Amino acid sequence: MRNKQTVLLVDDEQPILFTANLMIRSTGVAEVVTLDDSRKVLPLLSEQEISAIVLDLSMPFMSGIVLIDEIGREHPDIPLIVMTGANNLDTAVQCMKAGAFDYLVKPVESERFLACIARALEVRALKEEMLSLKQHLLEGRVEHAAAFSKIVTRQQGAAVDIPISRSRRRICAARSDHRRDRRGQGIVCAGGARFERPDRTVHRDQYCRPR
Repeated sequence: MRNKQTVLLVDDEQPILFTANLMIRSTGVAEVVTLDDSRKVLPLLSEQEISAIVLDLSMPFMSGIVLIDEIGREHPDIPLIVMTGANNLDTAVQCMKAGAFDYLVKPVESERFLACIARALEVRALKEEMLSLKQHLLEGRVEHAAAFSKIVTRQQGAAVDIPISRSRRRICAARSDHRRDRRGQGIVCAGGARFERPDRTVHRDQYCRPR
């Protein structure tokens, strides 16, 4: 997990906030923000960058269902985990359709809770990396350009020379043989498999070729 990631806990029960806060911090997350008033969630999201949200459904002032819709509309990239005492299938389906990342029923086992948080943070990190890469490509800048130094391109749409490993060459050769052999001469397979057809048998070899 990244040190800069921040998890937001929203629940009107202070003991739950306290316990969940300690559990999440024990995994290495640097910052955990807790709120017991659902009305403060949207203003906070507009002011602070949040990596994942854990939200209760049954809260005064503004229900969790309403918040899920609002967060999904204004902050669709933030994974939102519902953690509630409502063990109801219809409610779970409604939350997932509204954009919830996961639905947990209280009391939640600590292992499952932390695993869900880890997945949400990982998804958030991947989205950020994809967005960063897209921005660099649009701006014509690539970080760690040395990693691409062996790629040689030619102008006017000519071939691209890219170093590949021996195993990759063997796979490409097998696929090429398979394409050439699709006109009824049999099936070519890679990796030492054995495949039989009514009219022809392909035997085990480094690449299986028709007899």
